[in-house]
Amino acid sequence: MSGNDLLRGGTGIVYDSVNGELFYNQNGIAAGFGSGGLFANLRNAPTLTASDFVVVA
Repeated sequence: MSGNDLLRGGTGIVYDSVNGELFYNQNGIAAGFGSGGLFANLRNAPTLTASDFVVVA
């Protein structure tokens, strides 16, 4: 799945496993990230799964 597919799919957290960049997609299914965007760059691009995240409201 490409980054553009992830943005259109309403994904909240997008991880680029090639370069370790972690993005927040604030606006759901609308194009782009809204007021979100890159919020972390993980050194050595580790393998991540959904269980690596905890959402605190």
